[in-house]
Amino acid sequence: MNEDLLLDPERVESRLKWSKLLDIYGQLLPDKQKVFLALHYDEDLSLSEIAEMHHITRQAVHDAVNKGKRSLGKYEKHLHLNENPPSGPAVQQADLAGKSQEIIRSIRFDLEETPLYDNSKVLKQLRDLEELIQTTVNGTGSSS
Repeated sequence: MNEDLLLDPERVESRLKWSKLLDIYGQLLPDKQKVFLALHYDEDLSLSEIAEMHHITRQAVHDAVNKGKRSLGKYEKHLHLNENPPSGPAVQQADLAGKSQEIIRSIRFDLEETPLYDNSKVLKQLRDLEELIQTTVNGTGSSS
């Protein structure tokens, strides 16, 4: 464990925040961003350690982590699932579905504007998410 982390309560709080947001929204991130964020915030690995593990530059890890953090922040800004977990009423469900659709549009736009890798898997996941949301809003989805 990083000893400096124990001495700085703000760093501890920040790491916990990102770890919790990753738990909530991680499935919406591309695999590399999700993995790098998990290694950095959940496993307490440095960017250099992650870079060495994946045979890439520290800068590439830094960029992926920062992009992932921006995405997580955007999701939380729109959905507020970390601050206000949904309680289940139909009105909240519809509101969540609308906000989710807005984020999906934003993600799709970002992916189409900056295709740095094969986005087809993420775009398919977005389509699946849209179908799930639509099914849930229409009342034909099952609850788990």
